[in-house]
Amino acid sequence: MNIKELTRSYILKNAYSISKELGISIFLVGGAIRNLLLSSRLEKDFDFAMEGDVQSTARGFADKVKGSFFSLDPQRGHYRVTINENSRSIDIDFSRFRGADIGKDLIERDFTINSMAINIQDLFEKDEIKIIDPLNGLDDIEKGAIRACSSRVFDDDSLRLLRAVRISAVTNFTIEDKTERLIRQKRGLLVDSSWERIRDELFLILDAPHAFRHIEKLDSLGLLNTILPEINPWKDTDQGEHHDYNLFDHAVKTIEFTESILSNSSEYFPDHTSVLKIHFDEELERNIYRNNLIKFIAFLHDSGKVETKSYDGEKVRFLGHDRVGEEINKTIAKRLKLGHKARKVIANVTKNHMRVLNLSKSTRISQRAKSRFFRDMDKDGIDCLLLSLADGLASRTGTDAGQTAPLLAIIRDFLRYYFEDWLKVPEKPLLNGKEIMELMGIIEGKEVGRLLSITREAEIEGLISTKEEAKDLLKSLNPF
Repeated sequence: MNIKELTRSYILKNAYSISKELGISIFLVGGAIRNLLLSSRLEKDFDFAMEGDVQSTARGFADKVKGSFFSLDPQRGHYRVTINENSRSIDIDFSRFRGADIGKDLIERDFTINSMAINIQDLFEKDEIKIIDPLNGLDDIEKGAIRACSSRVFDDDSLRLLRAVRISAVTNFTIEDKTERLIRQKRGLLVDSSWERIRDELFLILDAPHAFRHIEKLDSLGLLNTILPEINPWKDTDQGEHHDYNLFDHAVKTIEFTESILSNSSEYFPDHTSVLKIHFDEELERNIYRNNLIKFIAFLHDSGKVETKSYDGEKVRFLGHDRVGEEINKTIAKRLKLGHKARKVIANVTKNHMRVLNLSKSTRISQRAKSRFFRDMDKDGIDCLLLSLADGLASRTGTDAGQTAPLLAIIRDFLRYYFEDWLKVPEKPLLNGKEIMELMGIIEGKEVGRLLSITREAEIEGLISTKEEAKDLLKSLNPF
């Protein structure tokens, strides 16, 4: 453990300072210790446990670091201070001991690898760090095991059912057998957690490498269909001759290929690697980025297939599944309390996810078709393009890049068009809405938007470049 790094920490320095001022002991606890032991560095969030007046301590700490103070659960003495450092948010939680002392507190926590603590004063005042470890969490870290602290751990907080999988995802540890059996036994308790907390854990799981494996783990533990009951019929939904997988396996495979494309974007899209990274690193809301949201959409993109499945002779059809899926996924997003931006991306990509695949059947894709695609989707079109490729790769066993080469070429062309043509058109249109209404003698409404799109498309295609040319174009559509 790197003691020098710990004593350089701005957060720990201020925690030590306030503990000295108030004459109290403050303990760094939980995942921060686990991560420190695994990587020899501090992660971004901190948990402190203490006795005494937690509220005053947290407020005093907030004043020192110029952070924001929040009361999370005053009855249990749980408060949070949030600060911004290098454009990222850091949460520092202060909690009252769950028992008479730090030892009792630790045995009431979730998993043994999180049930360790360090006295902040010892860290700054003694040469050696003593890790308080009443449940042998150090041994489980050595074994790479996630072990529940007690049989009542999930009764005390049902979100821990998901947290076990999330910790496994970020540490690559294995949930030991007894704990796994307990999760299956207690899985029904998950509905007692708030949807906001469930959402946060789910997206942290999706953020981890090889998220598709952890989604399979959630399914095997009986947790996934508690969050997403819509998936219950998926394993029994055959997709016909164009697919080798049932609906559930295809959904998981689509996550797998989505991750592969994101991780190997330089191979798939060598001309646009850096701009794609910037795009998918965009944070839409707290802890929800385009790169974990696209995995969520990848799993749900065909959610409308159960309701729309029909037969044309021996052929299986899913006519309109994109539109039906859009409504289903809107319901799911609302249940998970996702914000407006994330909900919009989910709906937009689900509704349009067949669009590129359908266009790929054409002998030639016009500039106008590309323009309309991005007119309708804007930057969400980038997410849709990546999903289209992952969807194609995930349809057949053994599908390789050679089989999807035509689709990949089309997607590369769409990306070139977006970054080199679409984005270069000035945001200010040649004609604004008021000018169009006066010119065409119409009132405000959808027709104005349609005519604005026509002038934008013509400008992108190089057909017009001046205000007068735009007016002539619109007059030619309405010669009277």
